[in-house]
Amino acid sequence: MHITFDVLVVGAGPAGVSAAIEMAAGGAMVLLVEQRSTIGGAIHRSRYDGTLSPVFMPARHKRNWTRLKERMNALSSQIRLMTEAVFLGIDGDGYCVIDHRRAQEVKLVRPKAVLFAVGASEQLFHAEGWNLPGVVTAGGLQVQIKETGIAPVGRILVAGSGPLPLALSAQLAKLGNAPVAILEPADPIRKLICHPSASLGLLAGSAQLAEGFRYAATLLSARTRYKVGATVEEISKDRDGLRVVANESGQAKVYEADLVILHDGLASNSSGLPKSDIGALIVERAGDCSEVLGADAAIVDGRRVGKLILDRLFSTPEKRISLQLLKAKVFQRSMSLLFERPTQPIQGDAVVCRCEGVRRRDIQPASLCSARELKLINRVGMGACQGRFCEKAAAAIALEEAHLVARNEMDESGSRWPIRPVSVAALAKASQI
Repeated sequence: MHITFDVLVVGAGPAGVSAAIEMAAGGAMVLLVEQRSTIGGAIHRSRYDGTLSPVFMPARHKRNWTRLKERMNALSSQIRLMTEAVFLGIDGDGYCVIDHRRAQEVKLVRPKAVLFAVGASEQLFHAEGWNLPGVVTAGGLQVQIKETGIAPVGRILVAGSGPLPLALSAQLAKLGNAPVAILEPADPIRKLICHPSASLGLLAGSAQLAEGFRYAATLLSARTRYKVGATVEEISKDRDGLRVVANESGQAKVYEADLVILHDGLASNSSGLPKSDIGALIVERAGDCSEVLGADAAIVDGRRVGKLILDRLFSTPEKRISLQLLKAKVFQRSMSLLFERPTQPIQGDAVVCRCEGVRRRDIQPASLCSARELKLINRVGMGACQGRFCEKAAAAIALEEAHLVARNEMDESGSRWPIRPVSVAALAKASQI
């Protein structure tokens, strides 16, 4: 006997769990799918064995997550959790296709509404050598240390903008191997002086601000250097590890490292996801998948969107936004202003598309008139990641050449399903939940 679900929630981080709780409490039957073996999202990533990660996390996040799990367990009759399950897309008949990898089956479900809560995607600047072994993203390394509880050995250099590199660096310091330096392309201290209104906006996130000061204190005691106005221009291999050439306020500086961590901010994760309702199927987004505001705001936004879907399903919807969300938006805008930095041009030998091996010099100027030509002629975004790591770089190159290929056009030109690899045999045997 098939179970009828009112709502499919994709992603079991703070936003997805919060929304599932809200809708289940309102009487909806919810199917919650999570690609990992445990729930929690990036922020509450467990160790590889399912136990609690030893990596430092502020106490308020632990308290909030404990409450959410308790409420979710209390509503287990209304929420069905499916882990190791990957959303593949929505077919023409409104069926959502899910690759249940643990069971090695493709499942079909036809809900009345779909809520995407898949979090943010990490941005990466395509400096020459970014694809070398020993170069990782900040988010990728944070997942690694949360799952293992161990910091990498050797010399670590962090090059990235925003709060995540600071948080990761402090976590590495607490695990016993602080980075030798953090290279920040922006100059947040100068921006704070030039834009005093930004300091007022920071007061809207007092808890996050206090968290930032704790990270700074940890790095200060670890003697990690924090360089502002510093950008990585080239990464290369040498006999002792990695050689990094950086531009620090117009001056060349060379660093030797065993591990280089790159980060160019966070953006809403929307690759391959529908942007609006599909016929009678309601489509909504919550948390960082909708707007990057952090874990505290994700819980609030999950409740908001969960209530919105209930209203759309069973009554007349009303637009609401809480004071907590407004404060999160103000804080995030201030942070964006402080960490605003100039766009760095992509050099000719830098790899743009890692999947297809396309370098900057390989991209033909005649192909930059549209996203379709850029993909067909150069194969940018045609690989396994479907543009997740190269669409921003490709759009930046097109803009640099005075052609108008926006990043959203790159994304829309590749909207197809399945959005993740799946075997044809598994699709052929798909069955309804």
